[in-house]
Parts: sequence; C-alpha cells; structure tokens
Amino acid sequence: MWKKKKAGTAAAYVVLIFVAIFSVLPFYYVFSIATKTPAEAFSTTFSWIWKPTMDNFKQLFVEDNFLFYFKNSMIIAVLSMFVSVPLATLAAYGLIRHNSKLSNRLLNSMLALRIFPPMLLVIPFFLLATALKITDNKYVLMLIIVASNQPFAIWLMRGFIISLPKELDEAAHIDGCSLFKTFYKIILPLSMPGIGTASIFTFLL
Repeated sequence: MWKKKKAGTAAAYVVLIFVAIFSVLPFYYVFSIATKTPAEAFSTTFSWIWKPTMDNFKQLFVEDNFLFYFKNSMIIAVLSMFVSVPLATLAAYGLIRHNSKLSNRLLNSMLALRIFPPMLLVIPFFLLATALKITDNKYVLMLIIVASNQPFAIWLMRGFIISLPKELDEAAHIDGCSLFKTFYKIILPLSMPGIGTASIFTFLL
C-alpha cells in the first residue's frame, strides 16, 4: 500500500514537472526571439543556444520611440473606457427600466451595428474629421472608439442590469428616492461586477 502511494506521488510530480515546463516554454520562446538577431529570429530552425543581444530593445525604446506610442495608446484606451462604460450603464438602465417598442428597436439596432466590421467606418470617420479639420488628435480618436464600442458595452451592461429585480426600483421610489438616486444608490453598486467586465472589454477593444 505504501509503495503504491509513493509511486502515485512520484507520477503526480512527474506530470506536474511536465506541465510546468510546458507552461514556461512560451515565455522562453518569446525571450529567445527578443534577444536574437533578426536573422536568427526568423530562421526556419529554432536554436536553443544563442548569443543574447539587447539591440532589439535599444531599437524599440530608443530609435523607434515605443514609449511615446504606448503612452498615446494608454491615454486613448483609458479615456475611452471611462467615457464608454458610464454612458453604456446609464443607457442600458434607461432602455431596460423604460421598456417600450422604441427601446427594443434601439437595442436591436445597436446589435445590428455590430454586424459591420469597424474597418468599414474608417474612411467615413476620416473624411468627416478632415472636413471638420480635427485630424491628428487623440481625443477625436477616443470619441470614434467610444462610438464603436457603445453597442457592445450597452448590450453587455443590459445583461447584468436586466437580472436585477424591478422591485428594487419600486421599493426605492416608495422610500422617496428619485430616478437618479435609485440608479446611484441601488442599481450602480449591484452592477459593479458588470461594470468591471465592461471596463475590461472596452479597454481591450
């Protein structure tokens, strides 16, 4: 019995070692590509031993000015998230709690917009920005991204808010809460998991 238990433990350790190696291999591969010369990196045969070089990092951070573009991307992504998610939360709450034919049509129209790839709108957006003379502006790009993300963000928040019982709103109204106070004090705290998910997705998008 003791020998069987010991053999089982040894087998488990062997499996775990293989899993650990398999998990580390992608990071090792990325590190190897980053520290190889272009000829070595794009070679059809992978070499396990090479002479590391930091020239790629020098080119990326010094010559190509990567941090400047990274900063711009972070500003656009974060601002887009902070604009898109609050608007989507308010819109989803209003469209769900004031359910009507018009609100259903608006939601379905937003869903239909997701059928079209965003690249179809690049030229119209560019022509509009050129006509208004607001090109080469990160905040215009932010607004375009917000407009593109809104249908997805609204439908995502709709899924969370629709699960909250309408009786919560009615109880808040009976206690004297206004519509906005009901949203701020009751709905918003309960929607935090959805807001967190929507924030992650809109940031990535």
